[in-house]
Amino acid sequence: MGKTSSTPTVAQAFSHEIFELIANQNVNVWWQLSSGSLVPAEVCDPVQSNIIPVKIGTVTVGLSDYILPVWSDPQATKGPYNYLNTLTKPFQLANGGYAILMKGGALNYVKGASVTPYVEYRIQNLLPYFHKSV
Repeated sequence: MGKTSSTPTVAQAFSHEIFELIANQNVNVWWQLSSGSLVPAEVCDPVQSNIIPVKIGTVTVGLSDYILPVWSDPQATKGPYNYLNTLTKPFQLANGGYAILMKGGALNYVKGASVTPYVEYRIQNLLPYFHKSV
């Protein structure tokens, strides 16, 4: 764990990518909102800033939180929607979470409150790359 329970760690970044690899091995799955917009199956991005503390002996390791399958069901009325059970409805973003939203072929980032400078960097610098690849 970092100095605080909200400080990102290497273990968090590594687990984030492993969880997303398990959930969407070919990076080709999109979920559809009731509006018809699409969100990619990135299971850690919506809860990007949430850290799961795991005690291993005397060491506490911070792993990435992740959304659960019911999160991607726009008609779901009962959670839990993420492992830490902090979300209250489908497609909700945690504080510091984000998602890519595709509407009518256009891509945009949607973000929860209080995103980190890293997420802001991604929004500003990586979105143009995605537009070129769509």
